Amino acid sequence: MRAAGLAALLLAARGYAAEPAAGGRLDEARELNQSRPRTVITHPPRTHALRGQPIPITAQVPPGLAATKVVLAYQAEGGELFLAREMVPRAGAPGWYQAEIPAEATLGAYVTYYLEADNPEDQPIAMHGTPEHPHLIALAADTTPKPPTPKPAEPGLWLVLAAGSGGGYHSGTPEMNPVYAQYPPRPIHVSGFGLASAAQLAPELGFFPRPRLLVSVQARLQFVTGAQDVQTDNQIYHPAQLALAGLAKLSLFPYRAVDQRLRPFVTVQAGLGQIRHEVTTPPSKGMTGCAAQTTCKDTVMGGLGLFGVAAGITWALDRSVALYGALSVLAGMPAFMVNADINLGVAIML
Repeated sequence: MRAAGLAALLLAARGYAAEPAAGGRLDEARELNQSRPRTVITHPPRTHALRGQPIPITAQVPPGLAATKVVLAYQAEGGELFLAREMVPRAGAPGWYQAEIPAEATLGAYVTYYLEADNPEDQPIAMHGTPEHPHLIALAADTTPKPPTPKPAEPGLWLVLAAGSGGGYHSGTPEMNPVYAQYPPRPIHVSGFGLASAAQLAPELGFFPRPRLLVSVQARLQFVTGAQDVQTDNQIYHPAQLALAGLAKLSLFPYRAVDQRLRPFVTVQAGLGQIRHEVTTPPSKGMTGCAAQTTCKDTVMGGLGLFGVAAGITWALDRSVALYGALSVLAGMPAFMVNADINLGVAIML
């Protein structure tokens, strides 16, 4: 009789129903068995996962259990409490539920969890694992070789289509009327500030040997307007209508050429050519060639050697096209002139 009672107690402790038997201890075991949540949840426990990654958890709860909610409870390494999130039904799989242990809980060496099915009163009616004996997932770093992150393609070629105008300081001899006609002839010298006439075109072509360094060449095609013809007794002389120059440039972008939408740059430049300013000669009754006028609209030239600096910005419209603006300052020698141009246009990066 004593042996039968012990056997019934062991069955009750393991969650099995026991046949009625005499003795108050058996009644206590039966009550304990009835109050304990049943382990009827189907779930393949996770034992290993990658550190820092979310861990998907799935489980099946029998529909006949009449559970109104299935909960995943998890606890990170060093955590003091289990955190819970409700599992959601899987589409097309009746009775199956799913949820994730979030990545922020998987940063340590392990994470623990258990599953719980609740009734409408939020009382557990089935469990898989317990807070005292949860499932443990060992976490390891991901050692799978990852392909290198592709670098953004750097622009290779640089093309600028720009136009502008400018002016500056000159000191020299007018090109059409270089001397007074009075005897003896005396050279005319003009100095001061003047404009570089109507406009100039400033196309530029270059390439990027490094992401922030640009090597380029630029043409300066200046259209000269405003100067007057010079007339002598036998011939009419026409003023220059163009001024041509070519520059070699080295530009530095503080930011990589593909990293920023607004990109400033600075430039050093040198080259050969001409810059012309429109000037008015000083009044004198001895002037020649200006239809008896006392002054003439003339030009003065600077160059032939040119050197200077520039600064500007580009504003990217997309990966290859940007708006372009630059302020260029050039000094000419041996015909002295300092000229500043503002050019606006479009930059194309290929």
